[in-house]
Amino acid sequence: MRVRVTVVFSLAIFMFLAGIGGFALIYAKGQDLLPSTIVYEPIGDIKVERYTEITSEKFDSLFEAKEILQASVTPNMITAENRDSVMDKVMVQTLYPGDFLTVNYVGESVFTQKAGEKEYPIPASWWEVLDWTGRNGDIGEIWLFPTDKLKQALLQTNVSSTTSPSETGSGMDGSINVQVSGSVETIKETPERPLSTPILTDVRLRYITDSANKAIHNGSGVDDRSEGSGKPTEAKIFLTPEQYGVLKMAVQEGYKLIYAVNEGE
Repeated sequence: MRVRVTVVFSLAIFMFLAGIGGFALIYAKGQDLLPSTIVYEPIGDIKVERYTEITSEKFDSLFEAKEILQASVTPNMITAENRDSVMDKVMVQTLYPGDFLTVNYVGESVFTQKAGEKEYPIPASWWEVLDWTGRNGDIGEIWLFPTDKLKQALLQTNVSSTTSPSETGSGMDGSINVQVSGSVETIKETPERPLSTPILTDVRLRYITDSANKAIHNGSGVDDRSEGSGKPTEAKIFLTPEQYGVLKMAVQEGYKLIYAVNEGE
């Protein structure tokens, strides 16, 4: 009887120790036994700045892989399975060390301003021609178009600088009466106001809308751009403050703008 009790006691101790050992093993190695997923964070202590372009060549120099429990992965995290979805896009906010890369940090490069750029709304009154084939995200050129207002202003300047009181006559109060007629047929271009080349290139359309402020898209049932949903009248484009200032001054002088979508866009 005594031997039997000893055997049972020894077996109980063995089972107890085995249980403790198993618990310790699961506690220490449990994560290795559960499903895991590869996610990405900045390499080392380097943050990934806003406006950084993400390409297949740059990705591994910006982010490093980290394995975490699959149960901890949220739907918007970038994983090894969907990392291709962020290629050729741009960081829209800075990613700091220790934070995981998610879809909230990236955006389409064509819809994201680059460093120094802002979204500037260009009113209908500035446009002479706003390409009717333009769509949100297109890239194109801006040309200057001299208006009749500009031609008449130059004519007035030319007449004033080349006439004298004896040629034009004087009023009773000594003022000079100048009769302006005709028009200026040719506006000379300058480096600041080019006419044979665009004044700005690679200009990206953020939005292009009709008079009801609705986005222009292909007509119903039309796959190409032969028909649009409306006539474009206004646009919001990405520009630096300096570029916007150039356009604004040109419009104030009497020029209007022509936007032409790049071929193949």
